[in-house]
Amino acid sequence: MSAALLNFGLLLTICFCLATWVEPRWRKYSKQAGSPASISTKLLGESRRLLAGQALIAADKYFHLGYYPSVFELAEKEEDQHFQGMVTQTNAANHAEEKTHHREPLDWLERFSRHFHPSVHVHADEKGEAAQREILPWLRIAAELEPENPQVYVLAGFYLRTRFNRIDDAESFLRDGLRANPGSPEILLELSKLYLDNRNDPGQSLNLAELAWRRWLEQAQKTEEPDIFLKQQIVTQLVQAETKLGHWRQAIRWLEELKKHSPNPESVAQRIEELRREHIHDL
Repeated sequence: MSAALLNFGLLLTICFCLATWVEPRWRKYSKQAGSPASISTKLLGESRRLLAGQALIAADKYFHLGYYPSVFELAEKEEDQHFQGMVTQTNAANHAEEKTHHREPLDWLERFSRHFHPSVHVHADEKGEAAQREILPWLRIAAELEPENPQVYVLAGFYLRTRFNRIDDAESFLRDGLRANPGSPEILLELSKLYLDNRNDPGQSLNLAELAWRRWLEQAQKTEEPDIFLKQQIVTQLVQAETKLGHWRQAIRWLEELKKHSPNPESVAQRIEELRREHIHDL
């Protein structure tokens, strides 16, 4: 038996003993304090945000089953890149590029974690259910550590519904996120996408997108710098749902809204004119 396996077994034993010691004392403390906060919130404080971020990165790396710049690292370098340009890259190009990124680790935590990651890049959805099961625990840990972060639930819902075809699990995770973040426009938007793309229910998708729009407007009124990127995503979803339902007048109205902040207003205007020509008798 290797020393690494023995050390891992010892670590599990220590964790189990610590849990049996902490759990009854935590229950007693919670009753006395009358606080619903989780143990992670009390013990870790604000540092749980950092740990939640590490859990999200771990989930992303498990998905790709290798080390290379993750979606989070690429986002730091490509903040100005338009969303549509990112999502239209082909998988073949991604694989060719990812193999070249065996860079130096950013810190001691990444250097240590590389001992547990393969160096060959594949996707978890190419390796079956066993590999997929590695991701969800990391996402749940991130949700436990930072339940007020909607992006945790959006990322989980996206992975589950688009990569693993686990639609019910994705919706359950997203609705957990709504309970933790009531009225979150980000989570409502992802739910709308799920109903349109995976459940083929444009009516429910439209209801959720409209609710996301109203919640975004409420948030925008409370800040000097509203999230325009999120607004454009919501409006795009509204256009798609209205189009699917054959509501051409409403779809054109949302396209006019989309054009206000679009980086390609000419293309949006062209689409508006196309809809008007194609459905002139329905307007």
